[in-house]
Amino acid sequence: MKKNIQEKKETMTKLKLAKIICEKINGNTSSLQHKKIGEVKKIVYLFVEEIINCFVNGNEIQFRSFGTFKKVQAKAKVGRCPKFPEKEIAIPPTNKIKFKIHKSFKDKLNRKN
Repeated sequence: MKKNIQEKKETMTKLKLAKIICEKINGNTSSLQHKKIGEVKKIVYLFVEEIINCFVNGNEIQFRSFGTFKKVQAKAKVGRCPKFPEKEIAIPPTNKIKFKIHKSFKDKLNRKN
């Protein structure tokens, strides 16, 4: 049986995002000073920090044409230990982030080329 081998996708990091933004604002990154990349990197880090603070405070975040992020609480449940299936483990409720994609973003994502 053959496995469907997919091409490994590159992960976007805060630093890569800062470099891309800096390049789009100022042109080619090779000619940029580290100071400019550092300034954009600081903005990206502050942006992420502020999003985290919004969730900690119980707010939801909405970006037009992108989607809505909402903090939801998963119910408490009972799990089982794989090693000893007869042993039950109480799993407490946890907070999770739910994302609802905006229609225009979903349309772009599913557009066939």
